Amino acid sequence: MKEFLGYEWSSRKGNEGIKYLGAQEVKTNDDDEDVIVSQNKNISQIKTPLFNPLDFSRVTFDKAFKTTAEKKVEIKSKYPLRAVSTLVDIISGGTPDTNNPSYWNGDISWLSVADFSSELRFVSEAEKSITKKGLENCNSQLLKQNDIIISARGTVGAMAQLTKPMAFNQSCYGLRSKGEVSNDFIFYVLKHFIQQLQSQATGSKFGSIVRKTFDSVKIPVPKEGIYPVMGSNGRVGFHNKYIVEGPCIIVGRKGSAGALTWENENCYPIDTTFYIKLISNEIDLKFLFGSLKRIDITPQNKGMGVPGLNRNEIYQKKIPVPPMPEQQRIVREIEQYEADIAKLQAVMDGAAERKKQILENALNG
Repeated sequence: MKEFLGYEWSSRKGNEGIKYLGAQEVKTNDDDEDVIVSQNKNISQIKTPLFNPLDFSRVTFDKAFKTTAEKKVEIKSKYPLRAVSTLVDIISGGTPDTNNPSYWNGDISWLSVADFSSELRFVSEAEKSITKKGLENCNSQLLKQNDIIISARGTVGAMAQLTKPMAFNQSCYGLRSKGEVSNDFIFYVLKHFIQQLQSQATGSKFGSIVRKTFDSVKIPVPKEGIYPVMGSNGRVGFHNKYIVEGPCIIVGRKGSAGALTWENENCYPIDTTFYIKLISNEIDLKFLFGSLKRIDITPQNKGMGVPGLNRNEIYQKKIPVPPMPEQQRIVREIEQYEADIAKLQAVMDGAAERKKQILENALNG
């Protein structure tokens, strides 16, 4: 009711804007904030900063007036909070001309919110597709595999990660890590704190977020990073950057010289290690890992002090290299045995606790 608010909006020519009706007044509180104070004796007083109910985020005033103040979402973490915009590149979407058939039904998936509004983490397909010509003639950029897509209008905060390159419409943003933390980390943490993003959606009819929203939305970022730091015997810590993409093979160079570690994640090998990079597609990396474990690559001349491994010694080694299909068959069998061993190990690890529980149940009823 305009009588309750004390203001009305006018779009009449020559009389545009907010008109004060005298039912309320605006005062400045002790914190130098403008607040609305009701003068109507029959209703409870309203005391809230004007910047809470009024929407000042748009160029044109959309007559949106919220009668309740925004609820601020407080994030508590032992790690420092960082604005999302400092961690990701924000990528815009777009829609090709719908009246041009040469832009549509191509081989490039074109995402809309309806394609990823479920709780599933990954999105693999889209209902619609566009052509290369359509992509070149719209504002949409092509997202990469593992990039994040997030809805910006209507259902604000629906999120997914891409399993392949895709284009997308203007109701969404693409998020791509700048490298300090991974896309996976950003996805999980941002989804966990999604209420923070949704609380800042603006608009009178449908909530929406803009690029500047990501300046104010903050998430905790571990100081030490999320990428494994690899030493001669495996993981020794974490870092906020990586230099090797996983999966990879780490070889001990000093200390535990010749020790082999398989690492699935992007990682940061330190100077006491080597890492293996394939220069040929004739060998499967997991097959190579198994083959290297079969032969002795420890230093032949250990000498005095800390033993070290010379890469030239490894270059002299030879391993059999069967055809790729045979390598992949061998790897599958090895991985099956490894999975069986892991299951048995889990049973053994829990045996002591189960034994204790059996005794407690028998003795205590």
